[in-house]
Amino acid sequence: MKKNRFTFQSLFQSNRFLQVVAVAVGLLCWFFVAAYVNPDQEAEFMVTVDVADRKDVLDQLGLEIIGDSKETVRVNVKGKRFRLSQIEAGDLVVRPNMSRIDGPGVYKLALNGENEDLEFLSLTPSTISVRLDVFSTKVLPIEVELTGFSVPEGYIGQTQTISPKSVSITGPEEQLSRITRCVFRYNLDNPVQRTTIVKGGIVLLDQNGNEVTDDHISTDIQTASLTMPVSRIRELPFVLRFINLPPGLEEGDLTYTLSSSKLEVAVPTDATDRYTEIPLGYVDMKELEPDSVFVFDVADALPANYENVRNIENVVVEFNMEDVEEKYINIDNFQILNQSGDYEITVTTNRLSNVKVYGQKDVLEELTPGDFVAEIDLSSREILPGQFSTGVNIYAPNKSMVWVSGDYSVIIHVVEKEQNR
Repeated sequence: MKKNRFTFQSLFQSNRFLQVVAVAVGLLCWFFVAAYVNPDQEAEFMVTVDVADRKDVLDQLGLEIIGDSKETVRVNVKGKRFRLSQIEAGDLVVRPNMSRIDGPGVYKLALNGENEDLEFLSLTPSTISVRLDVFSTKVLPIEVELTGFSVPEGYIGQTQTISPKSVSITGPEEQLSRITRCVFRYNLDNPVQRTTIVKGGIVLLDQNGNEVTDDHISTDIQTASLTMPVSRIRELPFVLRFINLPPGLEEGDLTYTLSSSKLEVAVPTDATDRYTEIPLGYVDMKELEPDSVFVFDVADALPANYENVRNIENVVVEFNMEDVEEKYINIDNFQILNQSGDYEITVTTNRLSNVKVYGQKDVLEELTPGDFVAEIDLSSREILPGQFSTGVNIYAPNKSMVWVSGDYSVIIHVVEKEQNR
């Protein structure tokens, strides 16, 4: 069998070989053209530009972006074919030119592409609009607009309080300048007969009463609480008390008038009815004379949490003394009460002279010094040897409508008893 011998002539006569050579030559020509004859190529990318990325510049100017800060830009670039085949849209840098920004306002910023390996042929759009403003804060009191508020008969509405009392508002200065009021609004359908707390939202208003809403305005609180105190109305009588009332004389024997006999008060609805009267205070019989006038402060007499509805500040007490006369007598009848068994106690004072006595005329005419006794009560003082001045209580035990005016004292002598020495 005869073998075929390989020769170059036979190789070049092979169709398959010639096909392979043709493809290889074509590729070499393409690479040559791409690398040396036409090495550049154009490409298009969609790039997102965000002015917020230049926050460092805005912070230096004290500005904030109002509204949208982004724009999608169609970018046409030119560059080496092999370089373009390696990049994506995120690799391209497109920046807004911030050099014109010098304060608040609306700016149309030119866009510039930045890449050393590429030529930026076009940017569509070529600018981005942005609104800038200075952010600041203002504080406004919260006003209350309450509709439908009423209380039943026999009740009274007290001063309402809002919590918190103010709101802190932050936003662009242009928008803040429009806001002049902050209002808490609430509508009630039924009368209020007890202290009630309601919660609701706050509304920002301009000078014309129109609501101001802006996504860039924020408040430190969104709701507030309104307390509506309600009290019951009661009418309580004033009551007068007496001290140093002598035996034979009762409170009912004294005739007097009050400038106000009763007081209308507002009582918290949750308070009990433990008070049935308002004690004004005490009249000291030692100070009571025909021309005496006593003034009592109502605020001092009023129980805690009770409100003076009529705002009566004081009550004047005047006594009817038409039948009362004055008389001076000398008293030498001394009685020592609560003596100590360890001491001998004697009254050094011989008598009390010119003791002022008041009483009804017919009673005074029959009074004698013997009708009076001057009591020395030692129960509340320490007993020691020596001489001491001590007060006395003077009264006529068997007479009515008689009392002594003023304070009086005597000297007592205290000596230890012999058996205790």
